[in-house]
Amino acid sequence: MLLFHHPKRYWVITLCLNFSTGNQIFQILYRSRECLKRIARRQFRKLRLWLLDVEMGFVWGMACISMIVFVLASVWYIDPALLTLVLRFKRANCTTRKADFLIGISNCPWTSCKIGCTRDFYQCWKIVVDFEYEEGSEAYTPPWDTLANLEESNSQSGNLTKLYPNVRGCGYPPELNCKIFFETFGNESQQFKCWVSTTDNSIAITEFDLVKMKKYL
Repeated sequence: MLLFHHPKRYWVITLCLNFSTGNQIFQILYRSRECLKRIARRQFRKLRLWLLDVEMGFVWGMACISMIVFVLASVWYIDPALLTLVLRFKRANCTTRKADFLIGISNCPWTSCKIGCTRDFYQCWKIVVDFEYEEGSEAYTPPWDTLANLEESNSQSGNLTKLYPNVRGCGYPPELNCKIFFETFGNESQQFKCWVSTTDNSIAITEFDLVKMKKYL
């Protein structure tokens, strides 16, 4: 009580008021700091959940892309390469006996060459050849016992067979152009090197790259 009767009571009151105001400011800052911490923790949790969603989306996306790539690789590379080895091709000399270019589904039950391996074809290039196995040539034998024991066809040299650019008779530019293929091998009585399957003599191909086939597998 004596403080308020002191001549200098005003600066004491001012000091008390300043102390009270400073304490309030400190409490406000402390509460603001705690509030900011809670906000930061909440935002960090949201960020972590978002990153987890992004990671899972990336993983699933890569898995889907890998499956698509595997399917396409199977269609374009693995399956043809495996089939090429299974058919046990043998080197031969082929002679073109008949060549036709036809248009229309009814005229094209088969074709020697097709652009695209998964679509229907409405025009066909048909090349029929006869063949003579080269003396001393041997059919490739796969390294797997179950495939190596496949029986060979009873057909002999001289029989007519269908000519294809590869084992599936299809492909994509620029590796395969059916018009060029027909112009190259479609001239009657034309002779050229070919490979004929010893397990199915109805298949003769103009290209046989054993190193490439093994690499695809």
